[in-house]
Amino acid sequence: MKNKAIWISAALLVGYFIYTAKEFAQNVKVRLTGIKFNDNKSKSNLYLQLWVDIGLQVSNPSSFETTLESINLDIYFNRKKVGTVEKYGATKLAPQSENNILVPAVIPTLSLFSTITEAVRIIKATLKREGEPIELGVKGIIKTTSGSMQIDQTTTIS
Repeated sequence: MKNKAIWISAALLVGYFIYTAKEFAQNVKVRLTGIKFNDNKSKSNLYLQLWVDIGLQVSNPSSFETTLESINLDIYFNRKKVGTVEKYGATKLAPQSENNILVPAVIPTLSLFSTITEAVRIIKATLKREGEPIELGVKGIIKTTSGSMQIDQTTTIS
């Protein structure tokens, strides 16, 4: 009789964890809210590195709390990978909540443009609205205690 109670308890516990993971995977969403250049940090590095702040909105409409453990993202400039950002640290995601997370990242300037001339040409054309719009994107994995989420989003600066 004791073994039967243990097996039933174990089955209920496994069922609960499967339900929790399924609800989390189906409901939790990550959205890119923007990528902003941090001019002060970039200027202090003589623009050899461009500092950007990546805004993410993580919504948890499920009825379970989870903890965001890490963010691993690749940064893209006009579909070309220019940098990687990794952020570790616990951030609690309360049930039925939205969280805005700011992830600072650094991009080596030489990974953006092959030459300074190309950089000036692209920036001037964008400012004059004559050239192609600049596309910034992030792609990667956000890990939580309840599972992992993929993010693959872009934003256009025109």
